[in-house]
Parts: sequence; structure tokens; C-alpha cells
Amino acid sequence: MPVVAAIVEHEGGVILARNRDWPEKMFGLITGFVEKGETPEAAVVREVKEELSLEALSSELVGLYPFERRNELIIAYHVPAAGELRLNEELLDYRRIAPGKLRPWEFGTGLALRDWLRRRSAP
Repeated sequence: MPVVAAIVEHEGGVILARNRDWPEKMFGLITGFVEKGETPEAAVVREVKEELSLEALSSELVGLYPFERRNELIIAYHVPAAGELRLNEELLDYRRIAPGKLRPWEFGTGLALRDWLRRRSAP
């Protein structure tokens, strides 16, 4: 099942959000399923708008990441965004973290974040 993930860059930081169903200290990227008839690019823009009320200024493919535990393929994008951030009903909280302070996790969307940070710091 294809899933999009957004590394949302907003007001100088990357937005990590906490889903209602997650443990208290768990935060992650904005994600969502690609709907029938939708391109991954359109899906990531839609998810950023639906979940954060932000307008995507662009979207750049970071990479493809298998997530075997859930039988998903994650299609990750870097999405600079603008607007007033407002969480939808799926999300409880968020953090805006400076890219230099991000610590990627070792599975799923964390791998996309790792690759984006590496590219960003490459000369």
C-alpha cells in the first residue's frame, strides 16, 4: 500500500506531530495513504493541508522506503510550507525542530529524514 510522508519545513523548523493513538512522547512525520486516482505528489500536498492546515510551497522527492511491518511503501517528500499551523482531529500535538537538532529514528519515515538531512548538509 503506498503511503506518502512529508518532511514539512515551516518557519525554520521541521514539523513532527503526535497522532492521537500514539504514546505520549512519540512524534513523527506527516503521513497518509495515496487515494485512488491520486498521484503521490498530490497526496503529500493534500495531507499537509488536511493535517496541518499549511500550504505546500513545493514538494521534492526524498526517496522510497519499504515498511515491511505494515506492508507499505513510503514515498517521502521534502515539503516547504507556509501559513498558520492548525492540527486536525487526528493529531494531538506537534514540535517544530531545527534541522540541526533532528535525530532520525532507524525505521520507516526516520530513514527518509536521515537521507534528507544528509543531502541538506552535503557540500
